[in-house]
Amino acid sequence: MKRILVAGGSGLLGGACCVHFSENFETFFSFHDHGVKIKGCNGWKVDLSNERQAQKFVQKVNPDAIINTVALTNLELCEEKPLLAEKVNVETARNTAIAAKDNGSKLIHISTNYVFDGERGNYSEEDTPKAAGVYSCTKIEGDEAVLAVKPEYNIVRTCIFGWNIVPERKNSVSWIYDALSRGQKISALTDQYMNIILANSLAENLELLVNSPKQGIYNISAHGSLSKFELASRVAELYGFDKSLIGKSTLKEFYDKGIFKAKRPRDGSLTIQKFEKEFKVKLPSMDEDLAKFRKLGEQNYLSNFKLASPSRQ
Repeated sequence: MKRILVAGGSGLLGGACCVHFSENFETFFSFHDHGVKIKGCNGWKVDLSNERQAQKFVQKVNPDAIINTVALTNLELCEEKPLLAEKVNVETARNTAIAAKDNGSKLIHISTNYVFDGERGNYSEEDTPKAAGVYSCTKIEGDEAVLAVKPEYNIVRTCIFGWNIVPERKNSVSWIYDALSRGQKISALTDQYMNIILANSLAENLELLVNSPKQGIYNISAHGSLSKFELASRVAELYGFDKSLIGKSTLKEFYDKGIFKAKRPRDGSLTIQKFEKEFKVKLPSMDEDLAKFRKLGEQNYLSNFKLASPSRQ
């Protein structure tokens, strides 16, 4: 049985990868700030930004493949603490890549659609990244650090949503769901577009990369690009929430009001034909993944995880 190491198991994608891979792989994970137990997996607290800790941990687990999901994704926090963003998004990426190479492990490094400034959208794997802020800059540097260690490693650009293990962490869909389910009004952007994929669907497709010798960069996301307002309307329709709770706003209004301090891409949509063609698969539509999100909630998906108390982490 192959061994998989998921770096960042307490995160949205990391947790989804652990649940998925534990069905057919011996699955291990790391965590840092949020201690968590995951059914069918073994986890340890590790600071992967520390080169020595990263090396020792990878040697201990001796995985066939590593999926690095670790990232500081809070854009405002990245702007406020650029050194922390560099530590998490660059140093961790580099250390994990070096440890993987030294151990002879395959590496899949998770990147983001935010490596593009979003001025035009529909970005392919061949497009040149262009930073729009500290987060995007450090993610670009992290990707470059990984490929500098070993150009054959995989970089996966994506944009995800799903059920968060850590309650205070929100993503575009969980935020909409939580607010509308409580009858709270929200203001959703009409001029920011993304094609986002359910973290669990991404995890399933990452298995194809784990079992493949293919190298390089792949975009993996869902079909169809929606504005945040359109996305909120789809969520409301899916659950029967009151659509009158959804107000309209624009990026400029969010910047002017100080809701956003860090710059966001206007259109961060990704083309996904390369992955579909090379792996002969059909990635899901956003509507399909929203339906799957609801089904996972009904199946009590989060029961796969148990967060540790702060004193036990």
